[in-house]
Formats: sequence, C-alpha cells, structure tokens
Amino acid sequence: MYYTNSKEMTHYEKLDMILNGLLFASTQPRGNNVLTFEFFCSTLLKNEDVTKWESDFIQERLIKDGYIKLIEKNSVAIPEITHEGIKFIQDGGYKKEQERSNKQDELVDTSIKSNKISILAFVVSIASFLVAFAALIIGLINK
Repeated sequence: MYYTNSKEMTHYEKLDMILNGLLFASTQPRGNNVLTFEFFCSTLLKNEDVTKWESDFIQERLIKDGYIKLIEKNSVAIPEITHEGIKFIQDGGYKKEQERSNKQDELVDTSIKSNKISILAFVVSIASFLVAFAALIIGLINK
C-alpha cells in the first residue's frame, strides 16, 4: 500500500489501509471467524500505535462517509465494506482524494494570480491610453 517503515502513516493512509483490508476480507471465506473493527485496526495498523479513540474516530469517519457499515453477528459489531467503499478504494481512496483536493487548490491559486496579473495589465493599458489621449489633446490645443 502506502506504508513505509521510515515514517508514520497519515490519517488518510490509515483510512485507506482499513478500507483495503476490509475489501480484501470481503473476498475471503470467513467461516465462523468474527473480525471486529478493533481487530482490523490492531492488525493493519500495528506499527502505528493507534489508540482506542483514534480507532473509534476512524470507524466513525468510514461509517459517516458511507464506506463501511456495522453488521450485528452474535452480539458483535462486524464491519463490512459497502459498494460505495469498494468503488472509492478502487478509485484511489482518501489519498487520491487528498491529491485531487491539493491540485484543485493549486489551480485556484494559479487562477487568482493569473487574474491579478490580468487586472494589472488592464489597468496599465487604460492608464497608457489616458496618457496618450491627454498628450493628443494637449498637442491639438497647443497648435
């Protein structure tokens, strides 16, 4: 995935890792195995020192975004990836979404700078026209 041992994973990478794990688990026969969200976090993010509150936050974010749902099985909440979650992770997940957002921000910044330059050029053009027109009027008056 995106994980390397040289740095701590970002929040988006953790979200993607869990979604990828759930996607993989959904393709495997489970039998009677009950895989809780805590199991996925502790297994997939074992090198990240994920606390209980962060695990809960990740779970709630994935539920809120509509990418997972919890299914009750034997009085235990089991996470299941949704069709939206499968499509989202296949499209690049949170990391790709963040890259798109960064590119959009850069495009907006570039457009704003370009517009400022265009406005400045327009103002200079108007000023040049007014100076030339004033010089023409003065030249006509002095004849």
